[in-house]
Amino acid sequence: MSLTPSIAPEANRASRGREILSAQVRLLYANANLGVGITTLAAATLGCLQWGTVPNLAVIGWWLYMAIVSLSRFILAQRFRRFSAGRSTLLDAQKWRVAFAVGAGLAGAGWGAAGILLYSEPHLGNQVFLVFVLGGMMLGAASLLAPRPETYLAFLIPTGVIPAIRLLVQGDQTHLAMGSLAVVFTIATLITTGRIYGTIDSAL
Repeated sequence: MSLTPSIAPEANRASRGREILSAQVRLLYANANLGVGITTLAAATLGCLQWGTVPNLAVIGWWLYMAIVSLSRFILAQRFRRFSAGRSTLLDAQKWRVAFAVGAGLAGAGWGAAGILLYSEPHLGNQVFLVFVLGGMMLGAASLLAPRPETYLAFLIPTGVIPAIRLLVQGDQTHLAMGSLAVVFTIATLITTGRIYGTIDSAL
């Protein structure tokens, strides 16, 4: 008896899965430079506005970290473009997917750290601006990182959860309300991004 009829559907599904993953990875890298540019501009703006309200050494160290991560992600995107240029065959998508997810996670860790390092306890206005910037980064990442769940989870969770915890720890009524809203916003963003991912996955 031939095993071809039972094996063929499995082989087709596996091949189709590789094609979909390859297309998702291409989508991620197509938007990489935009994400790096926004990160660089937002980090510089946030650092300038928090300058003098928190220890300047913390601002410098945080900004240098974000700059190194952004430069690394830019170099990775350029290498991907050179590698994939003119290739009609499937990419080694797993390797490039993991590399992109690590970069997104490092960037998310940096924004999450900003919720602690750049948190100006005596200045409520600066706290609000910090939360505003972090929320904006999450919304921007929701569309740019949506093609793969590990990338948007690696970015959104630390960016949203760490600042929310910092607000809740403050303990007074105002900060408890701000922290609770930050948690709700983070959950809503994760759900929305998951739906965008589902739409992309179905379309592909």
